[in-house]
Amino acid sequence: MTSPVPSLSPDGVRADVRRDKDHYHPTGDSIMRVENTLFKIHRFPFVRHSSVFAAMFDLPVGAGDPEGSSDDLPIVLAGETASEFRAVMKYVYASPMQLQVGSIPVTALPENISRRSMPSFFLVGVKEKTRVRLMEHWCEIVEKHNAPIGPILAAADAVSDTEGLVAIYCIQIRRWEKGASVSAPEDGVDQTHFQRILSGHASLTLAWNRLRTHESPPLFQDARCNGGGSAQFHAERCLPYCRMLWVAATVDAERRYPHITQIASRISHLGKHIQQNVSIHPPGADATTLTCFNAVIERFKRYMPEAHKSIASHFFPSLK
Repeated sequence: MTSPVPSLSPDGVRADVRRDKDHYHPTGDSIMRVENTLFKIHRFPFVRHSSVFAAMFDLPVGAGDPEGSSDDLPIVLAGETASEFRAVMKYVYASPMQLQVGSIPVTALPENISRRSMPSFFLVGVKEKTRVRLMEHWCEIVEKHNAPIGPILAAADAVSDTEGLVAIYCIQIRRWEKGASVSAPEDGVDQTHFQRILSGHASLTLAWNRLRTHESPPLFQDARCNGGGSAQFHAERCLPYCRMLWVAATVDAERRYPHITQIASRISHLGKHIQQNVSIHPPGADATTLTCFNAVIERFKRYMPEAHKSIASHFFPSLK
């Protein structure tokens, strides 16, 4: 027994299927059906930006009209929603796509970068820098407008974007530094992320406090004079000189970069400040004192590459 022929609308389309009002393009060369909505699209931008669609359109066809050639024979995307595919269309037909990230609402961000949704089906083949730029842009917007971090946190988590997660964690830490409550996570932030933010904050603070002392840290400053002076000379001349420069450098670094999440910039500034001001010394400072402090500078230089390792290691210890 044959199936009944579905009734047709005036456009010649099945009555239970409708053409999308925005993305049924008359000049399109492929017709796709998502749920009960038909989209007539141009293959080129899809093939150009997405390896997934490129592979799909490259599938061999048999005899007769190929799928996608008419409303009655569309390419069917099962398991997806028309609203999600319509979101893809919005950015496929934007020009240029990379410049449209600012128009994506915060609530729509997860569906636009998560590989678990239809938009990700398109974005899988897009250059990574597009997704990175999207996340960077929305981190800026969320921080500027004090918006909830939940939506972008979910989006970054969905694609295992470690750098994105760290950027979002840093937003929350800066909010704490400005007086936000630390007692409980905000909506959309689960305990795993909350604990990771707390431990990362503690790790960053401890790392900076090892440098933020009233003396040059023992890591850089020997108990003996590296310039050949006596123990008394070292205590009376070298250490006060080192103390003056070190404290001034750490205070200036904190003034210039007030947030603990800026620790890498603080460390860089600390080193630059010391080197720029090493010629400013108390009356009577001599070559022995300068030689002793130069040893501190050299040790600090060797320390800097280690200190400049990704801030992510403070939140993800396995990255150390």
